[in-house]
Amino acid sequence: MNPRFIKQLIAQGEGPTVEFKREVDLSTREGQAEFCKDLMSLANIMKTVGKTSYLLIGVDDNGEIVGMKSLLNHRQLKDAADLYCQPPVVFRYWQGLVDGKLVGLVIIPQSYRKPHKFKREYASDKKRIAEHTVFTRHLSHVVVASPEEIVALDQEAAAERRRRTLLLFGVLLLLLVSLIPLTIWTGIVYAQPIQEFTTMIFPQGLPLLPSGIDPKSAPLHTNQVERMLVSLGNQPFEAVYSSRIVFDNNEYVSEITMEYNDRNNWKATVKANYGLVAWQGGGELIFARKDGTYYELDNFQKIYLPNEIPYYRSIFEAIGNLREPYGSLDIPLAMSIETERQYKPWRKLVRISGRLAKVYERQVEVGAYHMSDRFEGILSEKVYVDVDRNTLIKYEGSANLSGTKDGKPSKIYYEIGFMVTSYGNPLNIDWSFLQNSEHR
Repeated sequence: MNPRFIKQLIAQGEGPTVEFKREVDLSTREGQAEFCKDLMSLANIMKTVGKTSYLLIGVDDNGEIVGMKSLLNHRQLKDAADLYCQPPVVFRYWQGLVDGKLVGLVIIPQSYRKPHKFKREYASDKKRIAEHTVFTRHLSHVVVASPEEIVALDQEAAAERRRRTLLLFGVLLLLLVSLIPLTIWTGIVYAQPIQEFTTMIFPQGLPLLPSGIDPKSAPLHTNQVERMLVSLGNQPFEAVYSSRIVFDNNEYVSEITMEYNDRNNWKATVKANYGLVAWQGGGELIFARKDGTYYELDNFQKIYLPNEIPYYRSIFEAIGNLREPYGSLDIPLAMSIETERQYKPWRKLVRISGRLAKVYERQVEVGAYHMSDRFEGILSEKVYVDVDRNTLIKYEGSANLSGTKDGKPSKIYYEIGFMVTSYGNPLNIDWSFLQNSEHR
């Protein structure tokens, strides 16, 4: 601290932000309470009065430098202040020689925790300071703050805390924004432990984090996807397949709920507004195998009976080829897919039904024939593979096809979804639909 600055403060004289003390005696409770009162009054000033306040020790009220009788340090002053000030007042302390005499300077920056108050009562024969008393300054005088002044101090401090919080948030946000390109460029953000933690909060991965194609991961062949689908039968599982086609001003919708314990105990509940399910089952049919016996609806008796010639030999035949938008539900639409056989891997992992999944995608040219009419377009697909089990957990596909029908331009739109909702846990399949057949 420059002694010249001390002289400038002394020349300025006592005021709202400057206080002179001939001495500070911290050896008694009275001296400690008196110091806390002066310190508090300088901390409890409005920002419009001044940003920093000063308490000079070893200077008389008339500005004469008399010098300190004994040395003080920051710890002594802080212990005395903390004894009575609540919340604690933040300050810095300097002492040194000015004109050959020892002077102490307490520097109190603008407080954002005001109003500071006495946290305990002080009482002696000469004076009493009640608990929660708030001191402030009117010019150079230390006074008890009015209720209006206390409210004003509190509101100003709250505004300052909000400003600091926003500033801190802005700095952290700026730091985060600056780090994101670095972590993306280095690949750190794509590390599996980081992605695994991230997807616990953001199931689809960090927002705005680009996925891109991972050059370190091998592509996924279509045959692998088919094998993953079939390998679901190694464990009990439950899954839902859904499809939607818009064609020739008609909309065809289907949903198949598959419940599978083993090859001899499974149930496929098929809902659709077209084909066999619509005209025979009124919109819903069940195909099932219980204890090795296959059941389906008897079209004449309208109950479910054993059938030695299964419509579906396995539960997977209920959805047919995964990329067919209708499964085996009798829409006269034949699909053909071009030679691109690989799905490219994403860099970003996602979380599906609580499981960490790797995403593979592809876009491929696709053709479809309706009777003799040909339609062409692009099929977009995503395959989600369980990272730990290496099993298919979800599939999404959609396509817009264009062509002609009866010599006129026409379009076909379809979308497919397949999602495993449970895997590895035995299912309690509802067989109540067989009650009539088992009583025969």
